[in-house]
Amino acid sequence: MVVARLLIIVVSLASGCLAFDADTALIGALRWHHRWIAALPATTKAIDCTVAAFSNSSFAYCQPGYLAIDLDAPQGSAVAVTNVIQEPAGFSGALLDFMQHRYSGPPQNPTVRKLSVSTIILAQCKVDEQLTRRMVDGAVGSRQREVLFKQGITLRYPIACEGDPFYLVYFMRGKAIEWIWQVKPGAGPVWHYDNNSTQRRIPEVAISNLAKPELWYTPSPR
Repeated sequence: MVVARLLIIVVSLASGCLAFDADTALIGALRWHHRWIAALPATTKAIDCTVAAFSNSSFAYCQPGYLAIDLDAPQGSAVAVTNVIQEPAGFSGALLDFMQHRYSGPPQNPTVRKLSVSTIILAQCKVDEQLTRRMVDGAVGSRQREVLFKQGITLRYPIACEGDPFYLVYFMRGKAIEWIWQVKPGAGPVWHYDNNSTQRRIPEVAISNLAKPELWYTPSPR
């Protein structure tokens, strides 16, 4: 399948229910990534994405940031982001990698379209209280929390925004981060960041966010 021969179609954000659902999920992924993993340059006004839509999934490549984003779109279910990685190969190379290694649907040429997302939209966060409480209560099991506490490890939980595809759980020793879990709600940990690993190094944004009290869950007094 030759990526260069794919049909390019430019559509608006609101064109079609499936496209709208995919774009909503994509915006949530961009918002989460740039809030917790890699901050955008201050001069950035918008993120420009190229989206390849298949019958049961989509793939997006967004700049700035070289972001490759996988979206699962099974019939009858909500669109869900399954993967967000940096891929410097460009749209064609990143799409080819997706089709060869992560795409599981029937052979087909995707419809390719453009989407531009204002950074004003990405800066907004409608707190998802239900998801936040669910992650606080269940992301780490009670027995594991007890073991960690005996080892001097405490946990910190961010506030989740509506549309967040992933959630970070911080494992702290005093005021220092030991490691971070990246959790997919409903599926459990899918990645972890560790100061002792080059590939899994804790993002600078994730570290600096510790100093922003508005981003963190505080239990309500009883």
